[in-house]
Amino acid sequence: MDKKYKQLLDKEMLDFVRKTELLYSNDSIDMTVQEHRNQYNKMAEYFRFARPPELLVEDVFFSDVPVRIYSSNNQIAPVIIYLHGGGFMLGSLDSHDDVCAEIAWHTEMKVISVDYALFPENSFFDALEDCIKVITSLSDTASVILVGDSAGGTLAANLSSYFVTEKGTKVIGQVLIYPGLGGDGTSGSYERHSDAPLLTQKETNFYRAQIFGEIIHDRLRSGLVLQDGDFTKLPPTIVFSAEYDPLSDDGREYCKRIRKEGGSAKWYLELGLVHGYLRARHLSKRAGASFERILCSIRDIEKDYKI
Repeated sequence: MDKKYKQLLDKEMLDFVRKTELLYSNDSIDMTVQEHRNQYNKMAEYFRFARPPELLVEDVFFSDVPVRIYSSNNQIAPVIIYLHGGGFMLGSLDSHDDVCAEIAWHTEMKVISVDYALFPENSFFDALEDCIKVITSLSDTASVILVGDSAGGTLAANLSSYFVTEKGTKVIGQVLIYPGLGGDGTSGSYERHSDAPLLTQKETNFYRAQIFGEIIHDRLRSGLVLQDGDFTKLPPTIVFSAEYDPLSDDGREYCKRIRKEGGSAKWYLELGLVHGYLRARHLSKRAGASFERILCSIRDIEKDYKI
């Protein structure tokens, strides 16, 4: 860890970072894909908390895509589609199971977590198509709130743009948690926090080069929404960025462009936090307070839509 962050982070966040770094090496991008995944899964399991016992959980397939559905007896509409982080190479239904469970429990909404295709076996657009399949499998009258962290936030932003012009299922809002949205990668927060804990500029550039290299798609844009996105008619958007994260300026710029086009967008810069802080929500007061704001934002989208 860069020594400046030992001064900037409070004790709770420092303890979280140190434990994460013990489980998940900063050199993980130099490993084989399977070694990388094994380390990530071990780290996710260590920080995993038990689900609320009354929650109903079911693993099924929607249009051949594995999903995990979380619901309660007090369930209200709309449906939350959750897209996990992991740089498009890592993560699964298990890696973010407790986060999804708690979102479902506290919002009283059904959460559908998508086990989308991972790189390098598949492309970014395969992952995006899996998410589209799941959403279009829902009833034509379904209302959807997209929620995603890190790479999942990138997917959510692309899906919001895609469904603007699609008939049927209605995306009524999106909540993006420390997403990568295609900033220039060399200035602003990318430079200011190039050696930030748990995600460095080197890692963001690695993932971008690997995932968004030379691929093209006949219907979808590159995936880097700040570079070629359309910001018109997007649903109400709320973005949470960690202060000490190379990606933090992406959230601010994304919301700024949505508002410029007349849309509704709110950006939270979560002070004192690092990329991946969702796993620290029960270990850090700052992370816990941010998680509560995330839950409130999801509920606010649902309430505003009903009005």
